[in-house]
Parts: sequence; C-alpha cells; structure tokens
Amino acid sequence: MPQVRLEYSSNLDSQFNPEQTLLRLNEALIDSGLFNEVDIKSRIIRCERFLIGRSAENHGFVHLQIIILSGRDTATKAGLSARMLIALRDCFEPLAGVQTQLGVQILDNERETYSKEFV
Repeated sequence: MPQVRLEYSSNLDSQFNPEQTLLRLNEALIDSGLFNEVDIKSRIIRCERFLIGRSAENHGFVHLQIIILSGRDTATKAGLSARMLIALRDCFEPLAGVQTQLGVQILDNERETYSKEFV
C-alpha cells in the first residue's frame, strides 16, 4: 500500500506527461513520510469516453485515487489529500477553453482483510 490510480479525460493528452506525473506523485507520497517507496504502486488510465454533466465539450478531469491501509486519522488523510492536489497541479498545464476539474480521493483499505505476498 498505497495503490495510486490516476484517471484523466483524453482531451487533456497535451496538458501533462503521464510518466513524469506518476513519478512526481510517487515522490510526494514518499516525501510525506507515511509510506515506504517499495510499497507504492501507481498506474494511469486514459478515459477515452467520458461526460462532465451532459457533455464532454469544454470540460475535462484528472482524478487521483489513493488507497491506503486503514488506521490513519482524518487530519492525516486530509493533509495527504492537500499535498497530493498540489503535486497534481504542479504537473498539469491548464488548457484554454476547457474547464478542468482536478480531484484527489483518499480511500481506506481494511488492514484486517488486505493480503499481500512477494513471489
């Protein structure tokens, strides 16, 4: 843990570099002091078909979801969310004429039911 999933609307392809963004996000997670580097698993998903409300025209999104093991308090998770939004914003160049929503979601994975094995 954590599992990092970055989804973005395909109309934003020219607005950021996916590989550099994942690296920046991982660095922000490491710098938080909450996670070990080897435990961070990140991926990026380009969403070809999407809607914002009733239309995709002039709208876009970048949504960062971070799943962490349960047990951290709300203040810690809120601080992590704020840190990650800053890191995400640093990687993104606004596109003229496209209103883009950047979002961060921190989710708990029940520690008691999570299993992991190195093979």
